[in-house]
Amino acid sequence: MSIKETETLGSFLFRIFKRNYYDSPYPLSNSSFTRNQLLQNFIPQDICNELELLTMQKGLYRHSYKSMEVDLEQENLLFLKTSSKFCPKCLQEEIYQDFSWGINLISVCLKHEVYLANRCSFCNSKVTLSSIFKDKCNGCGCKYSSITTAKETNPYILNSQRELSELILGKKKLFLDLMSLTDFLTVIFAFSQLLDGLPSFTQQDAHKYKIKCTNKIPFDEKDLVYLIADLYWVFKDFDNRIPKILTSNFCQEPTRDVRKKRKKFEERILSSEKLRFIINAYEELRLEHFICEMKAPRNVKIYDRQALNFIKENYLTKGELKRQYQLVESEYDFLMKSGAFKDCYFNNGNASYFFKKRINRRIQTFLKEKADAVTVAEAAMLLGVNVNRVSSLVKNGILNYSSYMGYSKWLSKESIQQLFVSLNAEEIKDVENKVSFRRSFEMFATSGLNVVELIHFIRRDHLKAYTKTMPYKLFDLYFEVDDLLKKIKEKRILTKGLSLSEAAAKLNCGERTVMKMVEVGLLSSPAVEKIHSSSFAYRFDLTEIDRFQKNFYMVDQLVKEFKVTPTLISNAIYRGSLKNYLAGKCRKVIVNKKEFEEYLKKQKRAVS
Repeated sequence: MSIKETETLGSFLFRIFKRNYYDSPYPLSNSSFTRNQLLQNFIPQDICNELELLTMQKGLYRHSYKSMEVDLEQENLLFLKTSSKFCPKCLQEEIYQDFSWGINLISVCLKHEVYLANRCSFCNSKVTLSSIFKDKCNGCGCKYSSITTAKETNPYILNSQRELSELILGKKKLFLDLMSLTDFLTVIFAFSQLLDGLPSFTQQDAHKYKIKCTNKIPFDEKDLVYLIADLYWVFKDFDNRIPKILTSNFCQEPTRDVRKKRKKFEERILSSEKLRFIINAYEELRLEHFICEMKAPRNVKIYDRQALNFIKENYLTKGELKRQYQLVESEYDFLMKSGAFKDCYFNNGNASYFFKKRINRRIQTFLKEKADAVTVAEAAMLLGVNVNRVSSLVKNGILNYSSYMGYSKWLSKESIQQLFVSLNAEEIKDVENKVSFRRSFEMFATSGLNVVELIHFIRRDHLKAYTKTMPYKLFDLYFEVDDLLKKIKEKRILTKGLSLSEAAAKLNCGERTVMKMVEVGLLSSPAVEKIHSSSFAYRFDLTEIDRFQKNFYMVDQLVKEFKVTPTLISNAIYRGSLKNYLAGKCRKVIVNKKEFEEYLKKQKRAVS
């Protein structure tokens, strides 16, 4: 016979003796091993070693509660001693005592998700290890396995009981990866003081906690289950949930009894260095509540050293805030009015404080905006242009306003830096044959060239920019004259259209021929641009020229594309099979492309 994984050593001994027709293992007791130790499952290690030799089993000591090594006070909280609990459904399957049944903190069978019974439901008699193996009550003879206990479905209770069971059984070393079993027992004692008089945070419609016994078990069984569930809930998300519990406690009327219990809470938590994180959160919230809600006077720092240290560490006054972050009065007023310091500031009528941590997070955005903001004059200096030209750069989206102080007065330094990055100027030593940024405006003054256009040429039209120095400003840039002239012409053509000479060159004909095309309606009438009081220029729409080139061909174009002879074209025009759209106007021959294609198709059909 072997011991079960979650069985107590006392239960194992009862099963062995039952197998050998003994009522109980009491004959084993002697001067060094008492009957009470057997019933309590507090069997010493030397006795366990001897039992290992008798039963040929190993590791029996870990099935004894003695192996858990807790102090006397924690023993009273942790163990039931001579009494026990049981799960009726487990007893229906097999008679034995589970390791968790002797633990005061475990109240739910995780296998069947029902509450463990610790007394007879008929006569209220205590349950003992011997009565479990009889499967009947010592008082009234009621069969334990026939008793019905309540089912539990609350996830916080089930999860907390499971977490604690795994900790007690050694499957886990820490409760929620935060504390050992010894520390958790300390936390139970401490929080029982803090939660006294408060409702459960995980159970709806539960009555308020009430300490029943201060020297052994702080709460009755039901409250203990709720307390463990609440602790599981708190430590699952400690930073966000501990303030809720502490705030509820601090909002209680500060009677002598409440203050006394808070003192006991502090003493309990401070007894373990590993629980320092709890007392740190407690102290921070306690002092914060004291300062905010208890109307702390301005001179509190004089007579309360703890408050002094806390305020220095966590708060700033208005003057300290302005000095630390180098804020002027207008900036401070803007931050206050804009709500940037919402939830970061309070004024209780006697003293004003700003929360350091919250302020530091909130103000970073403002400080970045402040560092990024420059005036128009500063922007002009960084760019190397006249102040008057900066506004045109902003208007055309090349530069952006900064959101600093909430109005369009400041420019973004980042947008200036991005502008220089986008220009991508190449560093060279020799600029003899190139035109400078400033000289380009003098050279092409009649073209209407301005700073915005020149920057667009570089960024959008890929005009190559050069510089002799790195880093550089706009007036340090140089350009190839021909490249710049080409970009200006392209810009003029796109905006104003082709001149008569440019249209003639594009159509590969003379200027007079272009005007004849306008006369016969092949081209739309050009716009007339007044240059001076006594001069003007024709401007042809570029799309109009492109449309003409697509639909009308000259003789040399027809010969090249359709592989025909000039004679064929002349004969077709002579016979009237093709129309020359410049007939009688000019010696040039202009034929509609589609009409010529139709003529060729007819010729092929006639031959076949």
